[in-house]
Amino acid sequence: MLQPRLICLLVATLSGPLLAGNTEKVWELDLKKAIGSGQSYKVVDLAFSPDAQQVAVRLIDKTVVFRAQDPKTVLGQFQSVSNHDSFGWSPDSQMIYSGSHVVHLADGKACDLPRPALVPGFISESALIALVFDGQHPKGILKFFDVNCQEQDSWEIPKGWFINDVAPDRGLLSAWEITPLFPYGHKELIVSPLTKKVLRSRIVESGPGGWFADGSRALCGGRICWDVDTAKQIGQAPVSGLLSSPSGVAARSSRVVLDDRHESAIPFASALTEMGARRRVWDFRTNKEVASWQLRFITYSTTLDGDGFSRDRKPIPCAISPDGDYVVEGGDGKIWLYRIQP
Repeated sequence: MLQPRLICLLVATLSGPLLAGNTEKVWELDLKKAIGSGQSYKVVDLAFSPDAQQVAVRLIDKTVVFRAQDPKTVLGQFQSVSNHDSFGWSPDSQMIYSGSHVVHLADGKACDLPRPALVPGFISESALIALVFDGQHPKGILKFFDVNCQEQDSWEIPKGWFINDVAPDRGLLSAWEITPLFPYGHKELIVSPLTKKVLRSRIVESGPGGWFADGSRALCGGRICWDVDTAKQIGQAPVSGLLSSPSGVAARSSRVVLDDRHESAIPFASALTEMGARRRVWDFRTNKEVASWQLRFITYSTTLDGDGFSRDRKPIPCAISPDGDYVVEGGDGKIWLYRIQP
């Protein structure tokens, strides 16, 4: 899920973006007022629940769940395990996971997948999968767990596999495999873990990094979307500049949020390049830009290296609702929800 665009501020203030297109701000939330004291209010990640009724906000030290249409209602919060872990929802919107930590929202019960369990995700209503490398086995292991984190099954897979995304509605995962031998490259894989079969593979120049969209009929990576079953390209976003992977993909519609960043080799020009950067919502079925606004950035930490200060500065996180109608963004202590008008 994702979206926004325009130009305005020279120095980043997170007071609210200048919007373009048919976009309306629904609410703005001050995290400090909503959840009280904390170590940090910097947003690391965001995710709509599959039913679009809840929004999970991952901060540096905790994850908080809000009601999407009433953000003052805090439905739950729990400690985050790691800022770099995968993060998401169960298909029924009743559970959330952050890395190996799985929380049942109804009663607050939690469990942990055994470590090292990498890139976990729900593959069905009642099962999670995760990659496990034990350091001794020549191949990787894809393990299956129930919602109480108990192992149910396993599948030996090539050690070079990496998971991009999981589609529980179709029981599929998008993966890629590094092929170290000549000719060097990557394989894009569409896999059915429940039947332990590779449904489709193809050699690509680099890892595709695709996220499922449009009811898992499509994959989107970079500014290109392609058909899951045939690998045929559906569309390419009509944007200029260098693009990162989508900052958000709508799970049930054809809308993608893209960060359009015009990188510059000019020293000390980051403020100018940030002014020109845009966040755009693109519908790949119609090949139309639906909305856009100025892309804003956040600094998570400032460290001193051998060449001076090095900033960990990134675009603020965002997520797009499964139906593609809403986008949520979060910065340093603030959360905003926008509705994309028809």
